[in-house]
Amino acid sequence: MLRAGSGDLQAIATLMHVLYLAFFLRDAGAEDSTSYQCAEAALDACVTRAEHGELWSLSANEHAAIAQIVVAHDMQLSSTPVYRYLDAWERVQHVGVPGGCSPISKAG
Repeated sequence: MLRAGSGDLQAIATLMHVLYLAFFLRDAGAEDSTSYQCAEAALDACVTRAEHGELWSLSANEHAAIAQIVVAHDMQLSSTPVYRYLDAWERVQHVGVPGGCSPISKAG
């Protein structure tokens, strides 16, 4: 949808939720947040373009950055206990509140 230029705010919000869930569910010892930063930057760039009247779309590089996170998150879902998922989901809910900021940029 976004790759074809027919995305919308709901698609971006869903991908942001996936991104932050994947980030919160990553291995506790994982220090490298580069892939998460790239995916977040891709989604931010898409929003910025839309704010300037352009299509809700992703470049090939942006798509690849997000796809990497989606695949990783799919693998997480196959092995993550429900209590960890629920804890991560609760943390995601606090990212979008007024005064909330990206946990990914803080980790960088």
